Parts: sequence; C-alpha cells; structure tokens
Amino acid sequence: MHHLRVVDDGDGPFASPTATVAEAEEAMVDRRLGALPVVDEHGDALGVLARSCLSGRSS
Repeated sequence: MHHLRVVDDGDGPFASPTATVAEAEEAMVDRRLGALPVVDEHGDALGVLARSCLSGRSS
C-alpha cells in the first residue's frame, strides 16, 4: 500500500510518502486538482500522483 501525506505550506498542496492514497485523493477533490506533486521531507520531487489513475482503486 502506498502512503502519502498531504502538505500545504502556502506555496500549494503537495503529498509526501507518509499519507494514504485516500488522503491524497480527497485533497485533490477538495482543491479540484487533477494531480498532486509528491515530495520528500526535504522538498525534493519524487513524482506526481494523477487523480485519473486512482479511479476505482481501493485505498
């Protein structure tokens, strides 16, 4: 299971590898985003989570 943590530091929403996919998907729905950048604790980009890839997934 993948984990992502949603972080919003004023520059925009990001996800880190410690939150659930459900949390990231909820953040994207709430903010009307199609994707959410995934960053580590240092702010380094790890990838992008696309909402379209989550359709039908169990969290």
